[in-house]
Amino acid sequence: MLNLNKHFLLAVSDEPSHQYGARFLGYFFQNKSRIRVDLLNIAFNPQKNMATQGDPTPDQISRIKHSSMQKGNLVLQAAHDKLLSYGFSGGSLKSDLKMQTFSTVQDLVSYARKGLYDSLVLGRRGIGMLESLVQDSVSSKLLHQECDLPIWICREPAREKQGVLICTDGSEPSLSVADHVGFALAEEPAHGITVLHVSGNRDETEREHIMNSTLKRLQDNNIQESRITLKGINSSDISGTILDYARQNNFAVIAMGRTERKKPATGLGRFFMGSVSEKVFKNFNHASLWIHH
Repeated sequence: MLNLNKHFLLAVSDEPSHQYGARFLGYFFQNKSRIRVDLLNIAFNPQKNMATQGDPTPDQISRIKHSSMQKGNLVLQAAHDKLLSYGFSGGSLKSDLKMQTFSTVQDLVSYARKGLYDSLVLGRRGIGMLESLVQDSVSSKLLHQECDLPIWICREPAREKQGVLICTDGSEPSLSVADHVGFALAEEPAHGITVLHVSGNRDETEREHIMNSTLKRLQDNNIQESRITLKGINSSDISGTILDYARQNNFAVIAMGRTERKKPATGLGRFFMGSVSEKVFKNFNHASLWIHH
């Protein structure tokens, strides 16, 4: 008997009015009885951001830490209550509050690794707060780290959207993300899965091989073929085509590998993302982006 229980880590932001990660989990999953969610807030640590002059006194540091922990508990409770309102059971939810140790991102990745979660779910910022010297988004910074589990980045999820768009190029990362989608959706029959391959120059034989390889990964996870649609599009603008197709068809999720066959030499793509996934990451909205290595 396959173990279909799913265990997600939800990074809880200090912005309780948004809660994009919790909203996505509540909107997307119908069979909540097989899902466990651990909620994590990384509390701000003033000792990690102290200047050489004008540092807070020990008493001030203690008060700031206490205030950060109080705020963390409040946002964790708000996210917990939100998940309950969406139909998750209290027994399937667990909350944890950690004081920042290294950087917020490093702490989050370390926690996720140790917990062996099926995915890391990020909301508007994805963690408690941006570190004061970090100019890029927390989510993009996280993708620079050695994080080897799927990451779900949720931006303004919409309740009415359904289905997953898998973007495949035949590479191992894109096949791995198909495995992950199959696992996540095995007991979610309301969601169809579209396998999309965009190429400007591949011949039909190679495209068919890519599609069939991706289809097999889904079927290996007990996804019925009737739930799967195969779509090939000829276009030189791969990322733009993916974004347009996802918007036009109201997909709740875009799923893709972190790397493609050709990685750019500079920028964000040099670390974990290829040029296509980087552009999709920067421009998608009203959906969730699932990225796997």
